[in-house]
Amino acid sequence: MTIKPIRFAALFCVLLSILVSAGCSGGSSSSPVGLNIDPNSVNGELHLANNSNGAAQNAAIEELAVQFRNAYPNVSLRITHNSELRTPDTLVELLQSDTPPDVLSIHTGNRLQRLVDASLVRDISDIWSANLLSSAMAAATPAVELNQAQWAIPYSNYGWGIYYRKDIFENLNLTEPTTWSEFQSIAETLKSNNITPLTIGTRFQWPAAALFDYLNLRINGYAVHQELTLGNISYTDERIRSVFLAWKDMIDADYFIDGHQNMDWQEAIAPLSNGDAAMYLMGGFIVNRYGEFGNTEDELGYFMFPEITAGLARAEEAPTDAFVISSGTSNLDAARAFLDFAAKPDVQSALNIKYGQLPVHTGSSLSDSIFIQEAHATVSTASAHSQFYDRDTPAAMSAPAMQAFVEFMLDTTKLDTILNQLDTFQDSAY
Repeated sequence: MTIKPIRFAALFCVLLSILVSAGCSGGSSSSPVGLNIDPNSVNGELHLANNSNGAAQNAAIEELAVQFRNAYPNVSLRITHNSELRTPDTLVELLQSDTPPDVLSIHTGNRLQRLVDASLVRDISDIWSANLLSSAMAAATPAVELNQAQWAIPYSNYGWGIYYRKDIFENLNLTEPTTWSEFQSIAETLKSNNITPLTIGTRFQWPAAALFDYLNLRINGYAVHQELTLGNISYTDERIRSVFLAWKDMIDADYFIDGHQNMDWQEAIAPLSNGDAAMYLMGGFIVNRYGEFGNTEDELGYFMFPEITAGLARAEEAPTDAFVISSGTSNLDAARAFLDFAAKPDVQSALNIKYGQLPVHTGSSLSDSIFIQEAHATVSTASAHSQFYDRDTPAAMSAPAMQAFVEFMLDTTKLDTILNQLDTFQDSAY
């Protein structure tokens, strides 16, 4: 993936946001975007419960808090960082407590749906509309829209794709593929040179789920994938069976590193680092870890997961973090002001540059990292965002299903047995 199209895509997104904010559909160019809240009218204490994802994310949220306090000096913002908020049951318990937080940072997908279904978070459609987010966050809209209303403000996500060793590709005169046939040709060339096409670490199962997600998104599209993860399509459906057949072809053709079931995702970087494997389907967080293996980032290249069904609208994995307002908030005015503030493109720029992830607002600016720019070009131009298998499905489905995915990777002759097992898991989970 070359830099010039990336810069063009990013520039296009910024220009589009400027046009939208200026009221290109006929509104006044001076009309403010957002709720236009008088800062002096908002006061009291505001409690933000942050879904902690490590020191970098905590620091980014703390910096966001400083900016909010500057904008709303009469609000006393208190933050608690809690890594357990990734667990749906913990979220529900917290929101059902006598003193729930006013605002929470959560994962979207099934977690948000569960909170909406239980009436534990507030409808924020007016904040969404006032900030013109159906345009500025178009691809992320399905992740926060339920019952024809919006329930969260996405503020950060990260992209997935295939990271590869540029030197190996260059030595073998390989170029980044855009179609599945091109990808298969690259895999065969690598194998003929005693290089395994793909590394993967499935000891904790979820990397196998990423592969399933992408195959389904590229073969059947986002709508089918969404209906599957909602429990409305069975795994023995011929459309889903075709996904497993494509996966079977990859496994039987020895596309994957041996012993992957004994490695976690970080240990699986080693074959990429030492040149035993040439490619890795992974989230953008791989980049920082790659350097820990004694390599440099400039050895890595990146390309989108190739097209399989020609002409199918391209959806991408983009696990998204978002802010919601508790139904039990004790300071609704301040909570609404916070979500309105977090929806602004400059606010999302600052937060994600510090965090090392992608802003969801298309008008936001990016860090100088080539990998951030490439991931943003992929995510921001997608037709829709899936949230990752274990976020899009309930835990009662995702946990046994991901184990089944790994079992399938180890023995493809179990295809029909595993598909029937997945249907059984689905029947009990939904």
